[in-house]
Amino acid sequence: MSERPPTARPEQETKRALYEAFDQVLREGVEGHPPLASASAGRRPRRRSRLLPLSLALLALLGGYVLVARPDWLFPPAPPAEPATVQEAGLRIAMFMQVQRVEMFRGANGRLPATLEESGGALRNLSYHPTAAGTYRLEGTAGAVTLSYASTESLSDFLGNSYGVLVQRGSL
Repeated sequence: MSERPPTARPEQETKRALYEAFDQVLREGVEGHPPLASASAGRRPRRRSRLLPLSLALLALLGGYVLVARPDWLFPPAPPAEPATVQEAGLRIAMFMQVQRVEMFRGANGRLPATLEESGGALRNLSYHPTAAGTYRLEGTAGAVTLSYASTESLSDFLGNSYGVLVQRGSL
């Protein structure tokens, strides 16, 4: 028996024909057009624009200026600090409110709260120190002002004219 060479499938013949046509276009080109291989090889590489480095340099200079100079048009100045009398009056009122919470807790539960949070929320910059004798000390800070209130003191004397000072703070 003689063996026949295997015949190529129609799909393979089509692929081979397409490949050969593409290869011919690359080598010889098409009527009136240069070959693809030579067209891309003949291009000169693009020169980089000088605009990009210049723009980046200007942006870096502007960023440096903004970080160092901190201009007012971008970073408005901080508001002036309140006078010590206004800070003290505000702290006295805040401590007064905290004392009211502690006393309401004592009236409802028959004991002092263990912490300010237990009395219904703590205001910041206040510390609370209960004693075994049923008294407590409340200390607070506002800016450069530090105050201390003992539960044995008169609350109205501690508060003084703080409300009046805060009402008049616009004219100070």
